[in-house]
Amino acid sequence: MYKVCVPRGCAGSAITAAIDAAVSDGVDLISISIGGEAGDPFYDDPIVVATFGAERRGVFVVLAGGNDGPEASSVSNGWMTTVGATTTDQLFPATLRLGNGVELTGQSLYTMKSKGTSMVELVYSSCDEEDLTPDKVMGKVVVCKWMAGDGTGLYVERAGGAGMVSQMSMERFHEAVNAPAFTLPGVMISDTAAKKLDDYMSSSSYPVASFAFACDTVTGENRAPMVARFSSRGPSVLAPEILKPDVVAPGVNILAAWSGAASPSGSETDPQRVEYNIISGTSMTPSDTRRSRCSMLHHGTRFEAFQSALNLKQSAPNKLLGHLFKCLLYLRL
Repeated sequence: MYKVCVPRGCAGSAITAAIDAAVSDGVDLISISIGGEAGDPFYDDPIVVATFGAERRGVFVVLAGGNDGPEASSVSNGWMTTVGATTTDQLFPATLRLGNGVELTGQSLYTMKSKGTSMVELVYSSCDEEDLTPDKVMGKVVVCKWMAGDGTGLYVERAGGAGMVSQMSMERFHEAVNAPAFTLPGVMISDTAAKKLDDYMSSSSYPVASFAFACDTVTGENRAPMVARFSSRGPSVLAPEILKPDVVAPGVNILAAWSGAASPSGSETDPQRVEYNIISGTSMTPSDTRRSRCSMLHHGTRFEAFQSALNLKQSAPNKLLGHLFKCLLYLRL
């Protein structure tokens, strides 16, 4: 592992130096989850230049596609193997029961199992720290008007809020819901569920709701994979003939090891420390492509076979080549 980032950012010179050091150390594969602005000429992009040199030395380079979707040509990588993010069939369901009897299912990693809390008044908030004051939210369930995570939940809890509802207000692929690790009763709901909640709150003079937490992991009940809304799209803005991303891999609600140097919410006011966390982003995706490549190395599969599949995907739409590409990608140890 080569450190290239500091709190101020990730300098191009540091990235280039790390790639050169890795190549000199004889690595077989380089995985990078750092993105820039789409549109920089390839010759001015230090990652493109450095990884080009690495590929010429026989190193397989894989990069995260970026989280600027769903706008077209938002992917910033050039010719390098680029991985987009998809949803999975794994859910962490939680239920919000409205006062009119409607039940909205979202996701939450809140750890206190409950078949149903008492009904509590709902109140809208911008969920900025300045708006989460005790006189407004004390003893109430706060409904955030934008996608707020477990970090915001800390402010709700500090102000005396009884719970929190966050909305995935996405205009595309809006049913893919993150699962925040709330420290108070809280749930993230989809854009469709949020519309039902809005209709209820606007039609009731005293809107109330309760929570139910099964604290279970459910698989196989939702349609997956689908490309995540945040995953950057192609084609390349500088070379439209280059289709991007090259591949996709799971990138929503991914369980992975977590550094004890940071809280699971990312907030400096969060005292929690955990060994594992569940987060989303294209930074989660290169690991699957890394494993496929390492599996090929283990079984003696040549790098040229993997690269040929990528090239064929770009140029030939027939089903036979598509099956070949899929088989290479899903090879496992």
